[in-house]
Amino acid sequence: MFSPLTQEKIGYYVYCLNYPDTGETFYIGKGKGNRVFSHANGNLESDSNIEKIEVINSIKSRGQKVEHWIIRYGMTEKEAFEVEAALIDFIGLDNLSNSVKGHSVERGKISCEELDILLGAKKIEIQDNIMIIKINAKYRSDMNEQEIYEATNKWWKANQGNAEKVDYVLSLHNGIVRGVFKPTLWFKANDSNRIGFEGVPANDLIKERYLHRSIEEFIVKGNANPIQYFFVNNSKENFNIQESDDINDDEETKIEEKAILIR
Repeated sequence: MFSPLTQEKIGYYVYCLNYPDTGETFYIGKGKGNRVFSHANGNLESDSNIEKIEVINSIKSRGQKVEHWIIRYGMTEKEAFEVEAALIDFIGLDNLSNSVKGHSVERGKISCEELDILLGAKKIEIQDNIMIIKINAKYRSDMNEQEIYEATNKWWKANQGNAEKVDYVLSLHNGIVRGVFKPTLWFKANDSNRIGFEGVPANDLIKERYLHRSIEEFIVKGNANPIQYFFVNNSKENFNIQESDDINDDEETKIEEKAILIR
């Protein structure tokens, strides 16, 4: 246990718990005072991490003690959160008994290419009638074009008549265009009015126009619908946006479709 003077000087710290036989780390944590000792001994109250508790109990059942090391100390709580999250990213959550990645995961482990796309994305210039589909929950940074297409092309609560007016469908993740597809056929699901499309990757000229561009400034904040339309104003058609016509929707769940006219 730390002496009172050490506890006073140490501030917030980040620590690891290791297997005594191999020295391999199985948990990364942050704390202050004597938290590291309580954790290593399995004496933390309200600890719901079952996997970590089982590891600690298994080590103790063999008459051994959990190795514990301080990795950084003398930090503010905010700094400790950052160091903790960085170490979890580096070791890999799958290799630890931590249940979550930690704080600030949006700035966590990322490839150089992906970081450049995220921070260096140019603003989009919309020159076609497009539909954007947010695929945030489905997206992974290592997805290929076919996987992005499969995450985008179905099934969506949208009006088929509206969808058939667009030239291209853009796959969106966190405000950045990740895929650009030209729909060739729109269709409805057999068991509902949700729709999907068959399509092909856009040509290189269109990809250059939209792929990896930021569309953040056009996104309607607070809109629960993952779909949004953008129509250019040089079209001769009259674009009337209709509500979803899903027969299974009631008035409380019906999502209004939105369109923005680009001038």
